[in-house]
Amino acid sequence: MDKKTILIVDDEEMIRSELAEFLAYLGYATFAAEGHEKALSILAKEHVDFMLVDFKMPGMNGIDLLRLVKKEHPGIIVLFITGDGDDAVITQAMVQGASAFFIKPVSGREIDAVIKKITNS
Repeated sequence: MDKKTILIVDDEEMIRSELAEFLAYLGYATFAAEGHEKALSILAKEHVDFMLVDFKMPGMNGIDLLRLVKKEHPGIIVLFITGDGDDAVITQAMVQGASAFFIKPVSGREIDAVIKKITNS
């Protein structure tokens, strides 16, 4: 079975690196990006199964990135993360096509459990 790939998009390096390391430990191939430009560059070059997208980032917020990704790469399953749990942000993310959302702090185990539930594996 091929490794599933996850692109983690968060402007906080500690979150990116900790999630990437733990998800790799669980058997995923991981990519990490600090914002939309790097994320879009990775998507242009690599196969990505899942994206974990933070809401608050400089340049382009997570909702706008989610909207763009779902338009350009509709097969990618997008999981949304936010630090404040704002119901309006969560609702907007789900309307734009997020498959799930997490409120920070989030663990790699939580993400893995949701991915397995979404993919029935």
